[in-house]
Amino acid sequence: MDRAEVLRLVPAVLRGTHLSHPKVHFARAREVEVTLAEPVPAHVDGEMLPPTREFRARVLPGALRVLVP
Repeated sequence: MDRAEVLRLVPAVLRGTHLSHPKVHFARAREVEVTLAEPVPAHVDGEMLPPTREFRARVLPGALRVLVP
């Protein structure tokens, strides 16, 4: 998706209807690893990191508390 497509998708994300978009893929996993063709800047936990080609994210059970009405 280019930047314009992402911006057009924001209202659907806010409504929770973005999963029906043909370029949006949803999966559940405990760990995800992404390897890119070219380095891109990374923004992780409020910190800007140097450009990289590899990202790994892992879910730590019980590490995040979410409050909802």
